[in-house]
Amino acid sequence: MQAQFSFGQGNNTICVPGTSDGLGNVVVGSQDTTAAVTSLSFYDASGTRLHSTATGWTAANFAVFGQADGYIGDGLVESSSYVAALAANGNERRRQSFDHWGWAAEDPLGGIVEWVSDTTRSFGTSGKLVAFDTVGNQRWSVAVSGPGLFASIGVDRAGNTLLLLQHGTSTTSFDGLWFSHDGAPQGGSFPAYQSSTTRTCA
Repeated sequence: MQAQFSFGQGNNTICVPGTSDGLGNVVVGSQDTTAAVTSLSFYDASGTRLHSTATGWTAANFAVFGQADGYIGDGLVESSSYVAALAANGNERRRQSFDHWGWAAEDPLGGIVEWVSDTTRSFGTSGKLVAFDTVGNQRWSVAVSGPGLFASIGVDRAGNTLLLLQHGTSTTSFDGLWFSHDGAPQGGSFPAYQSSTTRTCA
């Protein structure tokens, strides 16, 4: 299968990594960093375009993850964020919005886990983890208060979530917090990573 597409890329446009769902459908896209719009084009497994024109989401950054049937993604909009589940043809199935910034990690068992800051325009030292299934239903939400600013988030193959936060004001030491696939905390924070160079969020 081969398909050609163009978003009229310019100096202020960057590519969005393409991904596929479990049925072989494909999505590709780009982000206009000036207009803060993400454009996505959707194709079926044979390469037939499912949208005649690219679909735009007003988001400075929209990350999309393939699911068993369709996609789920998260986006930043000024001081807020949202999670959106999309059908294979790009139609929006479900959306949940948050008042502050958020960042997602793909769950290998399906869906995503989102860190949502409690602080306006900040990575946040406190916030919540919110898990979503493959079609955007919320599975669980848990409040978190950490030792420092949010740094990154990941989910292992068993569905456990690892949240990394700066150790106090340090930009080279990071502490970790584990949560089960059901959102239950797995012990307290622990020293997770020591860097020789300064690092920031995700």
